[in-house]
Amino acid sequence: VEVVEDTMIESQFKDVPQGNLYKPESNLTKFDKALFEKKNNKKQADWSDIEAFIKVLNDPNRTEKPKEWRIQLEKVFNMEHFIKWLAINTTLVNWDTYGAMSHNYYLYNSPTKKLTWIPWDNDLAMGAKLELKMPEGFKPPEGMKVPEGFKPPEGMKMPEGFKPPMGGMPFGNGISLPLKGINKRWILLKAVADDEVYFDLYKKYINEFTKNVFNSSKMNAIFEKNHQLIKKYVIGKEKEEKPYSYLSEPDDFIKELDVLKKHIIDRNSAVNEFLK
Repeated sequence: VEVVEDTMIESQFKDVPQGNLYKPESNLTKFDKALFEKKNNKKQADWSDIEAFIKVLNDPNRTEKPKEWRIQLEKVFNMEHFIKWLAINTTLVNWDTYGAMSHNYYLYNSPTKKLTWIPWDNDLAMGAKLELKMPEGFKPPEGMKVPEGFKPPEGMKMPEGFKPPMGGMPFGNGISLPLKGINKRWILLKAVADDEVYFDLYKKYINEFTKNVFNSSKMNAIFEKNHQLIKKYVIGKEKEEKPYSYLSEPDDFIKELDVLKKHIIDRNSAVNEFLK
């Protein structure tokens, strides 16, 4: 929830406002200035850092001369930082971000003169899914493939030509741990999936994250602490009422604690299977 263009980059990078900060709506396959909203330096018509990054990222050398390609990419983009985020994001299961949607991230040209990935809006992490019903009589546009289990809100009219997420990730499901089925639409993910060096680093970070952070002994304590912290405001005497609360039944809040704990067990099992 911290405003990235205000306090966040000030505290994390110490060089505000020199570096360009963008909030893209792009899958990074091509440069389109309109898809890279600048959050600072707005009077300077300079997107050269983004253009350089996208040019290298989509260069045929990615598969033809991977060592040379990695060197050039890492001159303009903090790839190791992105791979660490990807490992964590995939382990968590967070689908509302790059890989299904072309949003919910920032790119900041940090003091190292490399664009740095900043995640944003993680409220659908750890397995949250859309579970509302299809409107009666709903018919998708001709040729549209509706992901299994996708259910738009009741009464919602699908926009003409609506297309669901591409790249093998239906709504509510995360990217597979082995990064299987990623297509060129999500070129930055494919860059990790296809490159032996980057994929090994991705596996290393998944192992470290699960071992040191994302396990039952660590996460259950966090869940229980925060469950107790907000309990009285959710189901106690001081509880929020509609429209400030979306809770249907008080028991749902109690049960969700066990759902979160089971999610950790399931993801640890999936990670162990993947890392075999």
